[in-house]
Amino acid sequence: MEIPLRVHICLVGFEVERISKAALERKADRVYLITKHKDDKGRVFFDKNKEILEKHNVEVIGKFIDDIVLEDILKVTKEIIKNENTENTIYINISSGSTLAAISGMLCSMMYSTDKRIIPYYVKAKDYLDKTKNEDKEKITEIMGKNYGGTPPITSGILAISDILTFPMSLPSNELLIFLKEIQKEKDGISISALIEFSKTDDNIAKFRELTKRNDIKESSQKTKQSEYAWINQNILKKLRDEWELITIEKRGRNHFVKINEKGEKMLKYLC
Repeated sequence: MEIPLRVHICLVGFEVERISKAALERKADRVYLITKHKDDKGRVFFDKNKEILEKHNVEVIGKFIDDIVLEDILKVTKEIIKNENTENTIYINISSGSTLAAISGMLCSMMYSTDKRIIPYYVKAKDYLDKTKNEDKEKITEIMGKNYGGTPPITSGILAISDILTFPMSLPSNELLIFLKEIQKEKDGISISALIEFSKTDDNIAKFRELTKRNDIKESSQKTKQSEYAWINQNILKKLRDEWELITIEKRGRNHFVKINEKGEKMLKYLC
C-alpha cells in the first residue's frame, strides 16, 4: 500500500518564500511548479524555488504552459489532480502567480472535491515590495535584483498560511459532456436523429442508455423511433438546454438541429 503524500501545486510568480517556504512549512512531499515555456524574468524564480525544495528532499515537477491564461492554467492543474493518487492530499497555493491562478485553484478545488482531497491555501507575506517606501524599494531592488536577474521578489517572509473553505460545485454529468463534445464537432448543428445514432454506438453511453431506459416507466417494450426521440429529449437535450443552457435547438424544415452555444464552448474548454 502506497503512503499518502502531501502534494502541492503552485503557479510560479516573482516570489520565493511564498512558494517554497510555504510548501516546506506544510511538509510537502511533492511540489508541482507551473510556469511559462519561455519566461526570461520568471524562470529565475522557478529555478530558485526548485533548488530550495530539492535541498530539502522534496520532489519537484515542472509543468510548462504556453501563456498565463485561465484555460492553460486550468488544463494543467486538472491534469495534475487527475493523475495524482486518490489517497494523496492536494494543496493548491492560490497566492502566487496572478489572480488567474487564484481563480483556477478555487475552481479546481470545487470541481474535484468529491473525488479528491483538495485544499486551497493563501500565504500572507510579511512584506510587499509595492508597499515599501520609495527609497527603501530602490535599495531592495538593487540588492535583491542581483540575485534574481534584475527583478527582485515582490514579497518577502511569511506572516500566515490560511486554508480556504470550499464547497462542492455542481457540474454536468460525464454523459452530458460526452454529448456536448459530439454536438461541438458540427459547427452548423447536428440533427437529433444523428445524436440518437451516436448514443447507440458510443461505448461510454451504452450503460447510461440501458440504465435510464430501464428506469423509464414510460418506455415501450417495442423500440420505436418515437421512444428514441423521447429518451434523448428527456435525458440529454432538456438538461443541456434548460438546466445548463449550453445548447440551442432550431427547426429546419421537418428536422431539428442542435448547436453548442458560447457558454457550452467555454464549459468544454474549462472542463475537458
